[in-house]
Amino acid sequence: MGALLAPLARYAYPIIKPEVYEKVLVATRIQLAPLNEGVRFDYQEIPAQLIQLEDGEYAAYSLVCTHLGCIVKWEVRNADFHCPCHAGKFNPQGEVISGPPPRPLTKLKTSVEGENIFVEGIEPEEK
Repeated sequence: MGALLAPLARYAYPIIKPEVYEKVLVATRIQLAPLNEGVRFDYQEIPAQLIQLEDGEYAAYSLVCTHLGCIVKWEVRNADFHCPCHAGKFNPQGEVISGPPPRPLTKLKTSVEGENIFVEGIEPEEK
């Protein structure tokens, strides 16, 4: 029974967002290069990935698929996020490029201070 309810709980989890976000050091600039493996981390108990985009900017996303809550994986070779459950794919900007996900990955706010890259909240969803 628990195995049947787990995906539903994961699906509902992104809806429940905390009121206060902490600022967390995720990586240093030296750890990242454009479209490499990036850094996998947990942000307030949400699995997430920090990558450097081709233009040099940094982007961090929740790895919770927006379809049914499975955990997506950053695929360096293809430079995309892939969901193993239903073959959903997201580009490096977190946008859906194929499969059933109804919306982009949840983007996390990043900031850079010197050589340090921080995550400090969730970006508002674009309408």
